[in-house]
Amino acid sequence: MDRGLGWVQLACLHSAKQHERKRWPPTTYAIAADVYQIKPDRNGDRLISDAQHGAVRRALEGLQRKGMVIGFRDTFHARNGRIELCHIWMTEKGLARWLAKVRADNKSTVRLNPVAAVREAAQVNAIKARARAIGMKV
Repeated sequence: MDRGLGWVQLACLHSAKQHERKRWPPTTYAIAADVYQIKPDRNGDRLISDAQHGAVRRALEGLQRKGMVIGFRDTFHARNGRIELCHIWMTEKGLARWLAKVRADNKSTVRLNPVAAVREAAQVNAIKARARAIGMKV
């Protein structure tokens, strides 16, 4: 019997939706800082523990299995070389916006670097296939 979403999952979903309204897709790191209400230190850094990161990662993976969010690695968002912190997460609505932006960017890339455009198109197709597999409409 399904007990519904836990508090961490609800907070993760809320954070992802808030980021989609304000900025571009949040990383696991940004969602964890929001969920645990980590305030910036003197340098402006929000430091999360490995336990907090792990709890948020598991919650996001559970949401992904239910088709509520989708996450994938985007190394552009990597922080301090920690590749596990550069997963970006978005809802179905955010995915549609992201795909539209990538499509527009890809049109200009084709003229500059056709090989990169083909590689990006293949990555986008793989993400679309994953989204369809978990029940999202793309």
